[in-house]
Amino acid sequence: AYEIRNCDWSSDVCSSDLQQQIEEKKQTATQVLSKKNEDLASEFKTKLDEFLEEFNKDNKYSYVFVVGTGMDYIVYKQSSNNITNDVINGLNSKFANVK
Repeated sequence: AYEIRNCDWSSDVCSSDLQQQIEEKKQTATQVLSKKNEDLASEFKTKLDEFLEEFNKDNKYSYVFVVGTGMDYIVYKQSSNNITNDVINGLNSKFANVK
């Protein structure tokens, strides 16, 4: 809520106070909106993951991509295709003698 005071609205003091209040409200609204956006994205991702697990229960697909959105990315992958440990072990072997 805004507090209306008796003052000369042409003065910098009243104008500055009002601007500060507006900025604080704007920051709060931005934070609330950002949190809601994060929550919606998280909920969507959870529901998408659940759907894709059920949709691919016969393991017909190894990967599912989202493309054409300007942000192409993987939304589903079978864990059996994860080669991270193999890559790490290979790099460790290759560079074991490098100091």
